[in-house]
Amino acid sequence: MIAPGFHHYAIEANGELSLGRSDYEPGFFRPLVYRSALLRYLIFNLKAGYTVRELPNMLSDALRREGGDEDLRYVGNTSADATEERLEDSAAVIAAFFRDLPSHSGMPPERIIFVLDGLRSVIYTLSALARARESYIGRTRRKFMKHARNDGYRVIDLHPVFTEHFGRRHGQRFEFPTDGHWNALGHEIAAEQVIGSSLFKDIFAASIN
Repeated sequence: MIAPGFHHYAIEANGELSLGRSDYEPGFFRPLVYRSALLRYLIFNLKAGYTVRELPNMLSDALRREGGDEDLRYVGNTSADATEERLEDSAAVIAAFFRDLPSHSGMPPERIIFVLDGLRSVIYTLSALARARESYIGRTRRKFMKHARNDGYRVIDLHPVFTEHFGRRHGQRFEFPTDGHWNALGHEIAAEQVIGSSLFKDIFAASIN
């Protein structure tokens, strides 16, 4: 999906992927929203637009949970459908990303750490883990980590860390009840992994000692 205001990889005439920006241009409706306190509250606070779009999925999910079925249509906030087309597209973007990263970052691979979130939706229901691993995001995560490590980057995979913390020690979730972003515990665990990495110790060895 091409979202305005962000950078995206697009296919050039020569078949190569190049990074470009899709500029944001406000539509007719947005100025009306800004002029109305009620509309601002509905759109920005209550997320009315998102709720309306997702209402059919919400009802379907509620019925599925009522019946005790596991829902693996979505893993990692995206469709679990791992079609060959999606996997090929993601592989091309991953290759383009690592092709461009050295020039865009100005840093050598050994000075960069990638911290990958876990598949949190299945950490809490481990019976779904095997299927989640073969979902689109599960296979793409493995592709990304393999490419990063082969190129000399350091990778922290939080999935086994989160799984161990939840299953064997505390049973606490890593996101807010109404928000999929990390809560304080999620950030704490991620920070501990970074601080414990060899790169962090190399950079801050003087201050640590």
